Amino acid sequence: MAAADEFDVCIVGAGLWGSAAAKYCSARLGNSVCLIGPSEPTTKQDYDSRFVFGAHYDEGRAVGAISSTFEWGELARRSAGNFSNIEQETGIHFYSNVGSMWLTAQESSLSQKLLDVANQTGIHATVLDQEKLHQSYNFLSTESIPLQKNTEIVGIIEKSGAGYLSPRKLVRAQQMLAHRQGCKIVDDIVNRLSCHDSQHSFDLITEGGKIIHAKKVLLCAGASLALEDFLPGGLQLDLALKTQLVVLMEIAQKDRDRLLDMPSLHVHEGEKDLGLDCYILPPIQYPDGQWYLKIGHGKVGEEEVTSKEQLKAWYCGCGDASTSDRLTQRLQDLFPGLNPISLHTVTCVTACTPTGHLYCDMVAPGLGVLVGGNGYGAKSSDEIGHMGANMILKGEWDYDMPKDKFAVQLKSPEFTISPLKPQQK
Repeated sequence: MAAADEFDVCIVGAGLWGSAAAKYCSARLGNSVCLIGPSEPTTKQDYDSRFVFGAHYDEGRAVGAISSTFEWGELARRSAGNFSNIEQETGIHFYSNVGSMWLTAQESSLSQKLLDVANQTGIHATVLDQEKLHQSYNFLSTESIPLQKNTEIVGIIEKSGAGYLSPRKLVRAQQMLAHRQGCKIVDDIVNRLSCHDSQHSFDLITEGGKIIHAKKVLLCAGASLALEDFLPGGLQLDLALKTQLVVLMEIAQKDRDRLLDMPSLHVHEGEKDLGLDCYILPPIQYPDGQWYLKIGHGKVGEEEVTSKEQLKAWYCGCGDASTSDRLTQRLQDLFPGLNPISLHTVTCVTACTPTGHLYCDMVAPGLGVLVGGNGYGAKSSDEIGHMGANMILKGEWDYDMPKDKFAVQLKSPEFTISPLKPQQK
C-alpha cells in the first residue's frame, strides 16, 4: 500500500466553501492543510466518467445582503466586504458591484422581511415605487408580475456591496491564496473515509489511489454528503438535493447597451407562487466570448434528486423543456423587445436543509460538516469558509452567531451523534 500523506486538517470538497475554508485554515497551519476535490469537467468524456459534480461551474451568481433572514444577509455582507481584498491579493477579477434589487408587492410579507434584514445588517435599502422604477429602469416592465388589488410593485434596491460574482473565478482566487500559504491541493475524489485509530484521526482513500491521513477532516462536499456514506454510525444528514435549471440568453451589443445600468434582479410575485418567481443577472461575458442574460427559477421547477445516477443524468442533460420555455418567456415579458441570438440551458443542484440555514457542525471528534447552501451559498461563501475553518481548527463551535442556528439535523430520529469508532484491523 502506498505511503500516506499526513496533514493536520483535510478539507473534502474544492468548491466555493471548501476553497474558502482551505484559505482560512492554511493561514494558520500552512502546509499542514490539504484541500481535495475534482476540477471542473470540461468535456463530454469528463462528464460521462464521473458521478461527482460541483455547483460553481458558472460565471454568474447574485450578490446581495438584503435577504429574508438575518443570518444569510449578514454572511453575505461580510463576504462581499472581503471581495475587493481577494481581488487585489490575487489579481483575479470575479466581482461586479452593480447593485441588487428585489421586485415584490409593496404590501407583501417578503418586502417587510427584506427591509427588516437590511436594518439589522446595517445595509442601506432604497425603496422605489412603480413611477420611480420606470424612471430609473425604463427597460424593465413589471406588468407581467401579478398583483392583488390595492397594491403595487416596488423595487427594494441595495446599491453598494451587491451585484454578481463569477464562482469559477472566486474558487480559483481562493485556491491561489490557500496554495500560497502552503495548502496542498489534490485534484481527486474521496471514495472512502475511515477512522484510523483511537485518537480519532482519519484515513481518506481517493479514486486515484492516494491515501491521505489527517488529524481532522472538514466535509464540504455538497451533494456528495447527501448521497455518500461519509458519516459515522450510519448517520444521514437531513439534506435534500433540488434540481436547478437556468437559461442563458445570448444578446447582441444593442441589448447590452440598453441594459447597461441593470442590477441583479430578484422577482417575487406575491404570497402565492405561480411559477413566475425568478432571478436575473445582468449581461455577463462567458468563456465562449459571448454575452448572456441569465435567468433562474424559484421553487416551481425544482425536483428532488435522490441517487448518484439521477444526479449524473441531471448534470449531463439539458433539463426540463417546459421550465426552460417558462424562463425564456419571463425574460421576454420583463424586458420587452429583446432579440436573442441563441438560448442555452445549464443544470445544477442546490443542497437544501429543513431549517433553511446551512449546517456547520461537528458530527464526531475531529470530523465536521459544512453543507447546505439553500441557494444562497455563493455570495456568502467566503465568510462560510471562515466559519467552518474556525470550527474545525478548534474542534467545536467558534463563531459569533448562535450555534443552534447551524446545527445538523438527521433524517432518522434513532440516529444520534456519537464518537467515531476506530477501524477494525
